[in-house]
Amino acid sequence: MFSVGFHEIAKGGVLSLWKGNFTNCLRVFPYASIQFGSYERFKSFFVSWAERNNREFGIVERLMSGGCAGATAATLTYPLDVMRLRQAVYEDIHGPIQALRSIWSDGGVRALFKGWTPTVLSLGPFIAVNFATFDYLKSQFTTYDAKGQAERVSVPTTLALGASAGIFAQSICYPLDTVRRNMQMQGNQYDGILDCWKKIYTRDGFLGLYRGVVPNAVKIVPNNGIRFLVYSQLTHYFGIPDKKKGAGEGGGGGGG
Repeated sequence: MFSVGFHEIAKGGVLSLWKGNFTNCLRVFPYASIQFGSYERFKSFFVSWAERNNREFGIVERLMSGGCAGATAATLTYPLDVMRLRQAVYEDIHGPIQALRSIWSDGGVRALFKGWTPTVLSLGPFIAVNFATFDYLKSQFTTYDAKGQAERVSVPTTLALGASAGIFAQSICYPLDTVRRNMQMQGNQYDGILDCWKKIYTRDGFLGLYRGVVPNAVKIVPNNGIRFLVYSQLTHYFGIPDKKKGAGEGGGGGGG
């Protein structure tokens, strides 16, 4: 893991470790806002659905809310994800404009959505498991006052719960992300998701599906913890209620 980082520094200096970061930021802002915002919307829908059907708002409803939110966010920001990956991998591509031109030359609009299906099939489950896990874990650490309003979970606890949710979701869903990245790469030809999965497995074995999982885990632990913490703090700051029924059980979709 660290040898890759030193290799990148040797080739292009310390700033090479941030190659493609601007494009990634252009993607992250709308991606995160759509993800969290749509999760709240879908969660409200499934809370009402559970109440109408005399069901508790549980793991299944949390997974469905997260899956829908993941598919929505991934679809609306997908071209930016392809641009980010293209810029990060190819040394001759500098900046989002060059990345866009490179992708466009491969096939126009269709190239901007190359690999969309495996992306939705990978990010949908990841976000579903990630949000559902955090929601459930947070519900176990949440106490309520006499009015049924949730008390705030401490900052260290929120960070730990977010990090734990990210690691758990990655452990389950990482092979899907490996397939997604391979199908997005220029020059890789696969006849669908199953063909890509089979070729990776044939070439690299089962561990090939988890290639890069360690550096990704090092990234996801602080990233996921901070994301959920910031969202929790913002929902509290803006006075978004966290009621005991439904939304309050899980902390409002990745936050308080």
